[in-house]
Amino acid sequence: PLSMAMKLISVQGRAATGPSRPFLCEAEDGRSFFVKGNNVSPDQLLLEWMLGNLARDCGLPVAPFELVEIPELLASQSVGLSRGEFVPGIAFGSQRVPFGEDLGESHLRHVPDEMKISLICFDWWIRNSDRRLGRFGGSPNLVWDPALQGIVIIDHDQALDPDFDEGEFFREHVFRDVRPFIDRGTIPRLRDAFEKATGNLERNWDRMPGEWLEDEFGSSRTKRTMDQLKNELANPKLPVDGILLH
Repeated sequence: PLSMAMKLISVQGRAATGPSRPFLCEAEDGRSFFVKGNNVSPDQLLLEWMLGNLARDCGLPVAPFELVEIPELLASQSVGLSRGEFVPGIAFGSQRVPFGEDLGESHLRHVPDEMKISLICFDWWIRNSDRRLGRFGGSPNLVWDPALQGIVIIDHDQALDPDFDEGEFFREHVFRDVRPFIDRGTIPRLRDAFEKATGNLERNWDRMPGEWLEDEFGSSRTKRTMDQLKNELANPKLPVDGILLH
């Protein structure tokens, strides 16, 4: 995959927020990326790639992302910045939205209800409790794109959460207010699109860098296999229509 990866040429710093504080880097084609590599676990890289692709295949507005290469020289020049978290190899790069800002209360009314419903259903099915916005703030992991006048989705590395709390999800999800408007006809339509998108899982898995999945001795670095991931998405622990208000 080295030849497919976009080469990074400079590091401009780190994000101020987010548990992993991704590195802001410039690629050789002039685009800026938020980069995750050794600052997250191999399992988080796997989820970021696989579920980012799944969201994109469902037609959701995911920030453009790709595999990026951290060259040895760049990593060695950035030692002070990273405490061993910015190391040579293939990393995950999420393209920075020019002039984008974290989604806030003021943007909510500009997001169409249909988009809100699609996203809260998607997050329910992938057990992603990491899109919160309450009265006291929170991180919705959504960026407002002023050029498109719409939302851009980022960050899926906390999904398939084993400790997913459904009560908390419905209290804190950024689009919780549309829940009463989700009707029984909507669920099968969105679920069909979701299940169709899971048909691409194997293809997307095969495009992942081998170094994320196995160490140099051939031992697995991730807890999940392709089959486990497929099973978790096809047979969710919570009812598919559990998002409906009964």
